[in-house]
Amino acid sequence: LFFFSEQPPWWSTDAHRALDPRGETFHGPSPTPKRINCTHQFPFTGQFSGASFNSQAFFCRDPQKQHRRHSFVSNLCASHDFVGIQETHSTPGRERAFDGIPGVKSFWSHGDRRSKGVALFVKHAFLDQFSEQIWVPPEELEPGRIGCLRLNGEKGCLDIWVIYFSATEHNERS
Repeated sequence: LFFFSEQPPWWSTDAHRALDPRGETFHGPSPTPKRINCTHQFPFTGQFSGASFNSQAFFCRDPQKQHRRHSFVSNLCASHDFVGIQETHSTPGRERAFDGIPGVKSFWSHGDRRSKGVALFVKHAFLDQFSEQIWVPPEELEPGRIGCLRLNGEKGCLDIWVIYFSATEHNERS
């Protein structure tokens, strides 16, 4: 889970090239999403608390395991303003069937039933600090791998990123 108030300095605006934090170049479309029109051109100055959890199948087939994972995330949400979840194995249908967490809004970038998927759970009380809230369409990033919530308000701008890369797919790690 990454938190950026502005575009990360290691991302190129070149549509065909980007630098990772180690300075290595990879090719493909730039992952930089559209900018929101920030009325307040400064980083968020308020307090916040975030957590990240690799659920290893938030929507797993075993109902007891799934319940334990959902309860764990619910507990994380109780003590944090936002929680990024990786490896949800979510689909639009599973998202609709999910009861949600009271007082929390969820944002999804789906993978498939067996892999990928990220989600971001954000407390309504935290979102209330921002007049503008944009979940960047997953198609503009990497569906099921990267999600970005762009927030803008009187206390400044905040981007919350949730990222999942496979540990077994070499091309995603290099």
